[in-house]
Amino acid sequence: MPPEGQVKPGFWEGSTPARRRFAADFNKLTDSIPLSSEGSKARRFGIDRSTLSCYRRARRLPSTKKVKEVYAAALRLVSKDTTLVPLAELLELRSIAAARNISANTSSDGPAVPDAVQMPAAGALPGSHKYMPGTPGEGDRHNNDHQARAKMTAETVTAHQDGGRRRDALLLLWATARKHPPEQVADLVGALHDQEQYDLAEVLLSNCQDRIQTDVMRIALALIAMELPSYAEHVIRVSLLAAGSPPLVEGAST
Repeated sequence: MPPEGQVKPGFWEGSTPARRRFAADFNKLTDSIPLSSEGSKARRFGIDRSTLSCYRRARRLPSTKKVKEVYAAALRLVSKDTTLVPLAELLELRSIAAARNISANTSSDGPAVPDAVQMPAAGALPGSHKYMPGTPGEGDRHNNDHQARAKMTAETVTAHQDGGRRRDALLLLWATARKHPPEQVADLVGALHDQEQYDLAEVLLSNCQDRIQTDVMRIALALIAMELPSYAEHVIRVSLLAAGSPPLVEGAST
C-alpha cells in the first residue's frame, strides 16, 4: 500500500506507450510542486484526487486547457530556480497521446482489453458489421452520415456541459446509450474523444451497462476498429459489473 495521500505507483496496463510518455513528463511537473499530498495538489489544480491519479497513471488524458492550468499552478507554487518540463513539450506529447492512430495494443506491457475477455471477430455477432473507414460505396456514405450526426451530438453535449447545463448533457448521453444502435453509440464516443471530452465519453459508455451482451460486444468491436481500445475495455467492464460478474482486475494474469 502506498503512504496515505500518495497515488498508487505505476501506469495503467491499458495505457499506450504515448500516454505513458506524456504521463511521465506530467508526473515530473506535478512532483516538482512542494505540497505534501496529491490531494493538496489536486485541489490547487481544480480537480479531485482520483482524477489526478488517473492522469498520473495514464488512465486518462487531461485536456489541453487542463494541462495549461496545471502548468500555471506549478509556476505559482515552485521556487524560481526550479526547472520545469517545457509547456510546449507537454502539449506536444499530449497531442500525440490523444491521436486515435496510436493503439493501446501496441504496448509491450499488456493489452488494453485483458486476455480474459475473448473478443469475437467482427461480423461474428448477429447484426454486427465490420468497420471499414475509407471504403467507398453505400456503407461508407452511411458511416460518414453517422459520424457527422455524432459530431453534431457531441457538440451539443459539450455546449450543455460548458454552459452549466450538465443535467441536459447527461440526459442526452443517457438517451443515446439506451436507445441508439451500438455503432452509433461508438461513433458518439469517438466524437467526444476528438473533442477531448474523455469523461463524458466514459459516462456515455457507463450508461450502456444494462444493454444486452450482444449490443455491448458490438459497441466494443466498433471502438476497437476505431482504435479506441481503452473505451472498449470500459464498456465491457461496466457491463460485467452490472451483471454481477467479477470485475476485470488490472494486472491480473490469465
